[in-house]
Amino acid sequence: IVSDLRKEATEHIDPVLEKFNLKWEDVFKHDRSALPMAARQEICYRIRERLRWSYPKIGRLFNRDHASILLAVRKYKKIKGLR
Repeated sequence: IVSDLRKEATEHIDPVLEKFNLKWEDVFKHDRSALPMAARQEICYRIRERLRWSYPKIGRLFNRDHASILLAVRKYKKIKGLR
């Protein structure tokens, strides 16, 4: 299921990985260091806004609960000054 989700979201994930100079595994492992976390937040935001996925669905992609995804999206919006 996760591989299907990754395929579906690849066009929104790859540009962020390139921007941060990271690999897939850097973003999808449970690492809380600043760079992978910032990339993960942006990816969550892009998928939520552009693909309109639910928080639980994005959570399945990252193997995290929906609350973690909600927090990531909110934090990204706050940093970028979005509503």
